[in-house]
Amino acid sequence: MKPKFLRFCGSLALLLLAAALPLWLLWRRAELAREQGAELKSRAAQSALAKDRDKKLSAAQQLAGLEAAPSRLSPDDFLKWETFCQDQPWTALQPVLETRAAQTSGEDEVRTLLLVRWASEDGPAALAWFRRRFPLPETGMPPAQSADLDAIGATWAWHDPAGFSAVQRAAPPGERMADAENLCRWLAPRDPALAFEAGRQPYNPSMDWTRPAAENISPYLKTPGDAAKLLKLISKENHADHNPPSNYCTVVLQAWADMDEAGALAAAKSYPDGDTRSLLNYTVHYVMRGRPQTEANADAWLSMLPTGSLHDVKKISNGLMSADMAAAGRWLLKQDAHNRSQGRRDYLRVLAYQDPVAALHYTDAMPRDDWRGEYTAQTVAAWARESPEATTALLQSQGWSDARIAQLKDRMAAEHPEAALWWWDW
Repeated sequence: MKPKFLRFCGSLALLLLAAALPLWLLWRRAELAREQGAELKSRAAQSALAKDRDKKLSAAQQLAGLEAAPSRLSPDDFLKWETFCQDQPWTALQPVLETRAAQTSGEDEVRTLLLVRWASEDGPAALAWFRRRFPLPETGMPPAQSADLDAIGATWAWHDPAGFSAVQRAAPPGERMADAENLCRWLAPRDPALAFEAGRQPYNPSMDWTRPAAENISPYLKTPGDAAKLLKLISKENHADHNPPSNYCTVVLQAWADMDEAGALAAAKSYPDGDTRSLLNYTVHYVMRGRPQTEANADAWLSMLPTGSLHDVKKISNGLMSADMAAAGRWLLKQDAHNRSQGRRDYLRVLAYQDPVAALHYTDAMPRDDWRGEYTAQTVAAWARESPEATTALLQSQGWSDARIAQLKDRMAAEHPEAALWWWDW
């Protein structure tokens, strides 16, 4: 064989080997990857089995710890066990409840915690178990068991308000889980209409059950529509003549106003009852309480009331005084129809101590009638109690004649005798 041919064959063999080697490496790497993947899957399965065993062992250990826990739990332990109970199936927890109930019938927070967990899943079953385990004694239910019953009821009402309401409504009054007020309180966060019905009590002319019902439900009203529905339910009830709407509707309208002021005011005006003046007054005062204390808002406040009273003027002016004494004075001077308002008296009493001369000028700006004289006497009486020695001089400095001062003293003797005595001694 010729050397050239041999060299050619050798070169060809090397070329074929060089081409085949990468293919073999790719195949081998793929094979190793499959082997490695299978091994990883096997290890993962073994790890999952081990974790499941550990989890079951851990759950068993924790169940044993729950069973042995003290009846009074620390805040941290309570939260820990509450979280644990939520994560466990009830079938795993019920044996612990049976053991705890057999150990004591007294106060036991673990038993209560377990009953809450059960009632969140099956309220009727939790109640039936409780009734069997703790029959109602003739002397009444002990406080610890009463707390358990309340916990079952409140939890059941939260998770299944319709079912809870139906069962309680069908039960004779003596077999219900609580009195009407508590039933209403438990349902209030979930369904205002069901809560109102649960709070129903027999008609009693000396007590209107709709008021405590409204007070329990109103904090949980979520929309103006909810408030309107509750107000409509209340309006259909038979209220005693001596219970005006403000007695039982105000709290509902206040909750409504927190969501929709205009809607609440309109509802107060249109409430289907003959005497809505006080209801509207209460609602207006509630709506205006948080607005800036300005003359403009004071005008709006008074105009919104059906007929402004002396008491209304006092309430509005006192708020304005706390923000701006000068504005309060100007506003009160405009209220001639309420000249006798305690608001003017309060204003002058404060101003007389702050600035006696300004107080005197303020009384001079009032309408010229007998009430101006009374307000003047009130203002000077405040000075006389504080600085009787300076009172006459102060009046004289403002141009008062001796005859006018003497006339004022005579009036003060009748209206403010104590202050007059102080003044006369000087």
